[in-house]
Amino acid sequence: MRQQYAVLARYHARQMRKYRVARVVVIAAAGAVPVMTTVDGAPEWVIGLLGAVAAASEAFLQLFRWRDSAIAAMRAANEVEDHMTRFGLSLPPYDGDLGAAFQRYAEAVLRTGQEVSRVFAGLWSEDQPPSATTPTEKSTVAV
Repeated sequence: MRQQYAVLARYHARQMRKYRVARVVVIAAAGAVPVMTTVDGAPEWVIGLLGAVAAASEAFLQLFRWRDSAIAAMRAANEVEDHMTRFGLSLPPYDGDLGAAFQRYAEAVLRTGQEVSRVFAGLWSEDQPPSATTPTEKSTVAV
């Protein structure tokens, strides 16, 4: 479980880093377009390139869904950590007989792994970008 937690935590950090870099690129490139239009003698191709970089970066954000997958990994890591803590401290539902508690722990671990797989499969199989879903639709997709 500790290894699973570490993998999920690293994945979360990697995905959030990608998301933040791409978001900074979008903001910087898009923000530079109106500034460059005021510069005398600024080549039009530079202005066009800045707009294209902003648009392409935004498209990558929508396509790869780094933020959504990072949030899913963070939630899964938190759940794994919760199971580990409760089992280690013999808190419900892992209190009582050690053999029975371990059985419940093992079943919870399997359920968590299955849920993580389901969530990631759902993220990558959606046809529309996350910004196109309504809040009600988002709540039905366990991210």
